[in-house]
Amino acid sequence: MLTVILDAMINYILVVTTYSESVMGTFSIIGLGSDLVYFSPIKTSPIQSNYISTWSFRNQLYVRAQSPWPTTSYLYYYQSIQVNVATTGIYTIFSNSTIDTCGYLYNDTLNPLFPDQNLLLWDDGVTKNLQFTLSIYLQAMTQYILVVTPYWPSRTGAFSINALGPGSMNLSTNISSTIKSQYSSALSAYSPVFIRPRSWGFDDPSYFFYQSIRINVTTTGAYTIFSDSPIDTYGFLYSNTFDPSFPDQNLMLYNDNAAAPNYQFVLIATLQAMKQYILVVTTYWPGQTAAFSIIEVGPASIGFSIDISSTIKSQYSSALSIYSSVFTRYQSPSPTSYYFYQSIQINVVKTGIYAIASNSTMDTYGYLYNDTLNPLVPYQNLMLYNDNAAPNSQFMFIITLQAMKQYTLVVTTYGAITTGTFSIIALGPASMNFSTDNSSTTKSQYSSALSIYSPVFNRSQSPSPTSYFYYESIQINVVKTGIYTIVSNSTMNTYGYLYNDTLNPLVPDQNLMLSDNDAAPNSQFMLIITLQAMKQYTLVVTTYAAMTTGTFSIIGVGPASMNFST
Repeated sequence: MLTVILDAMINYILVVTTYSESVMGTFSIIGLGSDLVYFSPIKTSPIQSNYISTWSFRNQLYVRAQSPWPTTSYLYYYQSIQVNVATTGIYTIFSNSTIDTCGYLYNDTLNPLFPDQNLLLWDDGVTKNLQFTLSIYLQAMTQYILVVTPYWPSRTGAFSINALGPGSMNLSTNISSTIKSQYSSALSAYSPVFIRPRSWGFDDPSYFFYQSIRINVTTTGAYTIFSDSPIDTYGFLYSNTFDPSFPDQNLMLYNDNAAAPNYQFVLIATLQAMKQYILVVTTYWPGQTAAFSIIEVGPASIGFSIDISSTIKSQYSSALSIYSSVFTRYQSPSPTSYYFYQSIQINVVKTGIYAIASNSTMDTYGYLYNDTLNPLVPYQNLMLYNDNAAPNSQFMFIITLQAMKQYTLVVTTYGAITTGTFSIIALGPASMNFSTDNSSTTKSQYSSALSIYSPVFNRSQSPSPTSYFYYESIQINVVKTGIYTIVSNSTMNTYGYLYNDTLNPLVPDQNLMLSDNDAAPNSQFMLIITLQAMKQYTLVVTTYAAMTTGTFSIIGVGPASMNFST
């Protein structure tokens, strides 16, 4: 109640408000005195301003001021809004959202790493229908920052801001909170590998594909870097350089799935202008591959470029042919199946983790041996083997190799007697040296001809008992027991027979060990068999068609030279 002496014909202004702040409701005014008191409202309604936006996973994150969980394990999406007014006065700013919101008003600027710095006023909306209300005296031509964030970590959704006051309020998105940079790439079977930090709980060792990305900024400030991928990503930020052999060295920050959706990492750090950092993108689970994007939000754009300093790529190309070495590979489904293979000596100049993968149209099989391969005992010295860990039925090894130590890589196939080209790709901390290992293969050759003066017989498997075929009988022996390949080369369609000891041309099936018509290209025969050292065999070269003449040559491939004599 107000008691006061009022003079006639003078206008007075009565201001009605409340004892408690932010209370609303109806009211009435009663005037008592010697004459009537006339009341009329002053038409000075406050000016309303609006701002509408959303929180999404592309917004920045931070540990908000006054958070009940003040750790980087609980991050909040936020939007930073520039606020300025043309008229000095008292303004009320309040939110409207289906999400419990918090509001923070800062003088001049926000540093998301120090959210209490420059803070003027805040409200978490707990007592006001879960929406914040800020009432404050604002100066004209002064910049303020309004930060709007959910009360709960990791929440996203739409919101609007309403402001009431003596003048209009300019609300505009703070450009430091918009997306500035993006980088897209992929982890594949040909990406480098390492044993990532914080890989507890997995098999030891567990290997993870990774990509190291060099980043630098032109403006010092707080940056948010997060991933977007269909797989569960893991991010590591390094100062200056990254060494995959020592992944804890220079490590500044790491994260698995702090707040971004679908198990994506979020890194928040103050980055210095003109200083180099390395971002390592990898996965939570070992051996996973997929495409990914990196999104940066901050005061300036980030420059991304692949860091090749920690990974060196080496390559080797060759082919498996009918003249390649042959063995019965380890894990063969049949002990009598033969496989062409190539033995490659490898060594590295720097100890570290290396990935070795094949690339071929063939279904390849790889074996890695300590020192050397014994093709007669293919499990001896065997360190590792693989069939199709890489895409398209290709093998892949991930292994720690010691510097200056010799290893043997054997490239063969899943299916028996398969030929084709292949290449080997190696990734690691240093180059890998490849050299063909010829120690396990010797090639021998014999040339002759079938003529009208050659002997004839009715060969085994002849289509007619009255058909006769020219032939040549060749004695062969070897000095080392092993698997040998005997191949013909001729313009004729040749047929080959291998006999234990000697041939009886009148009984051509007697002593017969093996025969073939056209297992080799161009209708040539190919015989693959284990021969005993110092034992005599007889190779009979003839033709598929009767009474055919022409020149031919025989090529023998195996662990030692093959002696031919007629």
